[in-house]
Amino acid sequence: MKKLKMYLLAVSLCFVMGCSTIANIGNNLNMFTIEDDRALGYQTLTSIRGDKANYPILDTVRYAAAYTQIRTLFNRLINVGLTYRDAFNWNLYIIDQDDVLNAFAIPGGTVFIYTGLINYLDNESQLAGVLAHEISHIEMRHMTRQLTKQYGVDFLTSLIAAHTGSGIVQGLSGVANSLAQLHFSRNDEYEADATGTLIMAATGYYDPYQAAGFFQKMMQDNTSGATVELLSTHPLDAHRIAAIQKNCENMGAKPFTEAQLSSQVASLNSLKQKLRKR
Repeated sequence: MKKLKMYLLAVSLCFVMGCSTIANIGNNLNMFTIEDDRALGYQTLTSIRGDKANYPILDTVRYAAAYTQIRTLFNRLINVGLTYRDAFNWNLYIIDQDDVLNAFAIPGGTVFIYTGLINYLDNESQLAGVLAHEISHIEMRHMTRQLTKQYGVDFLTSLIAAHTGSGIVQGLSGVANSLAQLHFSRNDEYEADATGTLIMAATGYYDPYQAAGFFQKMMQDNTSGATVELLSTHPLDAHRIAAIQKNCENMGAKPFTEAQLSSQVASLNSLKQKLRKR
């Protein structure tokens, strides 16, 4: 865990200090506090759960077996030494839309994944790659970083002054309703890729190379409307896939054998079976 924390710090410092040509310190400025992240997460989760037409979340009791399996995977990913492991309320929900290939995160620790994306994946490491990427957006606080960029330092500073002791969130109206559709910068996506592959490798259960394999599959299949929707919020190119593979090489990770991936195919198929309508 110490190794992961040190690497995450190095990743953050690298992006802040300009180790990447796509990053600069201005892009990493965040005017929101950890308490703000939690407050925004609570507001957004409440909004999503109340909007059953657009976000039909699978019932956690009726689909208890599916939730148990995917949350076991999720817990492996978050229990590897994240900076905000204890500061945030981590949870995962499944949205029942088979025609949507997507997943998204909201501040404060909650990840949503659609049944369509689960059914699209080939093995459990690909599923871990999706979840680790979204977890990384939360861990790196990309959502409130993007809000800082959108609203501007001067405006947010004025809100802090006007709402002393209550945080920025009290002065922002309607923000929670838009966070589920928030688009990340290329810098954020690369940072989430780098952190996500490390998280996967740190568990000892999942093949980080499968994050790139999953993205390659999406690019090949991007003629479908559902895949295009995912690519619109998670833009891809050959350079990004190459960067993921390079991250894996730099960690000294070895791709899983066919036998290892075969067992993960069976495990994912078991999850898909549990998600079948009852």
